[in-house]
Formats: sequence, structure tokens, C-alpha cells
Amino acid sequence: MFRNPVDMVHSFHSQMLITLNEDQPDFEQAWRMQDERMAGKNIPHNCRVPELLQYRNVGRMSNYAQAFLELFPAEQVRLIIFDDLKNDPRTVFDDTCAYLDLPILTDVDFRIVNANRAHKSKLLARLTDRPLPQSIENASAALKRAIGLGDAKIRRAISRRNIVVAPRKELSPDFRRELVAEFSDEVSRLETLTGRNLQHWHH
Repeated sequence: MFRNPVDMVHSFHSQMLITLNEDQPDFEQAWRMQDERMAGKNIPHNCRVPELLQYRNVGRMSNYAQAFLELFPAEQVRLIIFDDLKNDPRTVFDDTCAYLDLPILTDVDFRIVNANRAHKSKLLARLTDRPLPQSIENASAALKRAIGLGDAKIRRAISRRNIVVAPRKELSPDFRRELVAEFSDEVSRLETLTGRNLQHWHH
């Protein structure tokens, strides 16, 4: 499934924040840090895969699609445009089921379940969503024995309560135009791969 690469990398930055792989909350600033991060500078302490902070590369999904198409017959690869799913999820779902020769399901709930999220407390997130120092792990084990509840369950419960649905900060017009220009060739490649007119992604 392909999304407008500008919107895709913007959303992906939010995902990196919620997973604690990114510590720069402003996407434009994170974008401008790519070169120094490629050189190994200013990598967030909790970042497990620094390559994921190279948003230019992450946004070029046509590379992966081309690799699939070189490995598998075209009729075995289904390419979907995210806009279609967003605008008419029922049709996209039914078409995909038909493509896979699966029965059409009538009781599917298409409500949005993965809205943009943020941490209420970054400090609390680091404590619950990352491996703890051994001393704290030992204290957690003692707590587990005392109350009969696994420390992993405690962490998950706290982590869930530390998440809030929050609107994503809009890109400035100038920065959005910069990203549109950056990914113009990528959109053209996606048009070729999918056979779809994606001119609205060029704006």
C-alpha cells in the first residue's frame, strides 16, 4: 500500500516518536538532522535502528515495490493506494478479498483505530517502554512476588495510560513544498508502477 510520500514520512516521524526511536519532536528539524545523523551524530540514546531516521530513504517505497515485482509475477502482487482505502475502505477491502479468493465479510468495522498518538510523559515512556536498569528490574521482580502480578503487565498498563490521541502538527507551507519537490521523482515512479494518475501528490 502506498501513501503520498510527504504524508508518509510525516506520519512515520510521529511513529518514531511514540516508539522512542526519535527525540526531535519537530519533524522539520528532524528532517534537517538527517545528514549529521547519517554521520553518527545526534542519534537519540534510545534509537534502536538509526537507519529509520533517514526519512528520505524511508519515503522511497517504490524501491521495495520494484524489488517485489522483480521477484514475483505482476499478477501475484497487489498494489493499493492509501487514499483509496481512506476514502472507501469497504470497496478496497472487498476488492482485496476477491483478489485473494476469500469470502466477502459483511461485519467488518472500518472505524479508525490507529489515530496519531503521543506520550503524556516522555520520562514515564522511557521507564515503561525501554529495558530497565538491573536494579529496577530486581525491584520489579520483588513487586511481582509481592502482589502476584508480572512486571511486564504493570509496564503495559502504565504505558497504555501514558498514551493520548493527539493531532499531528501541520507542516509549514514552505516545508511541504520542499518535501513535494524532494519526492517528485518518487511519485512519478509510483505512477509508473501502479498505473495510476497521482498528480495530486505533486502539489
